[in-house]
Formats: sequence, structure tokens, C-alpha cells
Amino acid sequence: MRVIILIYLLVLILLSSCASTQTKDKVSSQEDQLKSAPFQPFIIPAVLMDGKRVGDLVLGQTTLKQALQIMPPWPGYPPKPVPREQLEKAEPELERLGKVGEVLKRAKKGYNPMKAMYILIFDKNEKLVIVQRDFLDKEEKEDVEKTYDQYRQQLKEVYKDSEVVRMQGEIQACVTLEVFLDIKKQKSGEPFRAGYIFTCPTR
Repeated sequence: MRVIILIYLLVLILLSSCASTQTKDKVSSQEDQLKSAPFQPFIIPAVLMDGKRVGDLVLGQTTLKQALQIMPPWPGYPPKPVPREQLEKAEPELERLGKVGEVLKRAKKGYNPMKAMYILIFDKNEKLVIVQRDFLDKEEKEDVEKTYDQYRQQLKEVYKDSEVVRMQGEIQACVTLEVFLDIKKQKSGEPFRAGYIFTCPTR
């Protein structure tokens, strides 16, 4: 089902049990982009299932250690290494995702915090590069819908099948937003997952 999406959500599947390299030219180009871009911290509130805000997650800056302090792990489920072999097999599909695919190839650890509807992914520097958010209740669903409505004009379709449309767009220097739409429920699509990806190299 939905080959490209399944590849992207591979880490999510492996983490859900509890509740590549680039060329030197590419790296150099991205580092130049980071230096020249009017970069501002992109902050995502860290909110638990009960609605309590426990801190902030900053794309490209929050470390794995800091994330563990803000949002502790489920007992017996620490952060897990990203399955390299499976990602390598999926590399042709990742190439089609552009910057997002490159980030996935650099991903090293995935983390599913306790009592939260987040999947956090960190790179080799243990910096936060991907935040995926699902919703559990009506309020969280509305938050995802608001995010989609806010940036709708900046998003472009990058994948579509009979069930899902995947929208993607750069909403800030170094930050790409992805929204997945369920098109079984309505023609225009209903948002069911939002993700933020830090596409520049971390330090």
C-alpha cells in the first residue's frame, strides 16, 4: 500500500510497537545555502496527549539528549537506530523525494516519546531533523488542519494514489512541511498527518 509513503514511514512502523550518503558537492551546496539563508529557529511545541506543553522542539537544533529530557521515552523503548539496509534498498524511491529523501538518508535515530503523538528523527549529529505528528483527538486534528490551511498555497503535490495525496513545500529557509491527505473521505482530501523536515546540514 502506497509504496512511497510506506518507505517514508518505515521508521514510524518500527517505533509504533510501544503506544547514504551525499556527494561532497551536494553537502557543500547545502552548507552554502545554510550560511546564506535568513535562517530563523523553527519551533514546534512539545505537547503530551493530555494537552500539557512540556517544552519546545527546535528543528535542526534540539539534540537527542534534550528531547529525552523534554519528552521521556516509554519504559523499555529508547531511541532506535534507523534501519539502514531497508533505507538503502529504498534509495531509488528516496531520490524522487528530493531534499526530504536526502534527509532520510542521513537519518540515524528515531524516537517515539512517551504519552505523545510524535515521531522524532535525528541525524548523525543527534540533531532533530524530522518531526511527524498524528492526532489522537478532535483538538489535535484541528491543529493539523490549521497547519495545512495556513500553508496550503505553498504546498505542491508530490505523490498521489487512490487513497492518499502527499503535499510538500518549503515554508521557511531549511524547513519543509509535508501534509498527508486522505482522499477517501472527501475529494479535496482530509489532513491526517503533518511533518516538518529540516533540510539543511546540522552542526
